[in-house]
Amino acid sequence: MKTPTKAEELAAVRALAVQLGPDSYLGPWLAQRHAELTHLVRSDLFPTMDLAQAAREAAAVRSMARRDADDIMATARDQATQILAEAEHQAAHKISLANRQAADIRREITEPAGRAVRALQNLLA
Repeated sequence: MKTPTKAEELAAVRALAVQLGPDSYLGPWLAQRHAELTHLVRSDLFPTMDLAQAAREAAAVRSMARRDADDIMATARDQATQILAEAEHQAAHKISLANRQAADIRREITEPAGRAVRALQNLLA
């Protein structure tokens, strides 16, 4: 029997995945790993992965995901803090402006009234 070529071996793996089907134990795994197997075989690397290696890789992926999530949360907290500070600054500015406008309106109302009262007091005096 002649040794199969890389292409023939990869075709056999693909055919086996199809033959086993999506409801088998190995069919979906073989189909999912086909791209990786193709890369390894074409690169003259022997495809190996035992459970310990898979567990290490999974732990590394989880660790990276946690770090990424922590970074995202830290960025979100920083942005939320900046947004809140800006909103508080704008609110304080608008409250100050509203207080000045209210004081101006109060003066506009009370000064003429005060003058009128004083004028009446002078007339009555």
